Amino acid sequence: MKVSECRGFALVNQTAPYIFVNSADSKYAQMFTLMHEAAHIMLGISAGHAGDGFISHDVVEDYCDKVAAEFLVPAEVIREVWNGDIKWASRKFKIVVARRAHDLRLLSDTAYKAFWQEYSKRPISIKKENSGGSFYLTSVKRVGKLFAIHVRNAVNNRQLSYTDAYRLTGLYGNTYQHFMTNNI
Repeated sequence: MKVSECRGFALVNQTAPYIFVNSADSKYAQMFTLMHEAAHIMLGISAGHAGDGFISHDVVEDYCDKVAAEFLVPAEVIREVWNGDIKWASRKFKIVVARRAHDLRLLSDTAYKAFWQEYSKRPISIKKENSGGSFYLTSVKRVGKLFAIHVRNAVNNRQLSYTDAYRLTGLYGNTYQHFMTNNI
């Protein structure tokens, strides 16, 4: 899902509240979204979060933004290190510092908007698609390391045939050998 469409959302439910955070977003933005949506859960108000970086005119959204920002960059910390250089501060505290500096009136509306406009124009690196994981590492979880050790020992002690070992593990031939040699 594109970040511009949805950064995350919260569904309030007494039995099982649910928070979704878009994994396509940066790790720091994901942390902000998680805290923002957790604030929605604590308030008991379901909501989605697209987030364009500017101040919201919705009271609940503004409050949830402030909770997330305070969690990630406490006012006490930013006041201690603030030197007026937003670019320096954003390298140290990541992008949420702009929001905190603005909330604490350390950064003017004009400077805040200018920072966000410049930030929004930056090139975004796209994650490379990977193979989807390791078959053998997944097999360790699926078969179970302890079970695989017992199967391997039984085969080595001739208490279990290879055919039975293949059937028990779901791994056959060279795949079984590679699994037992390199992963167990």
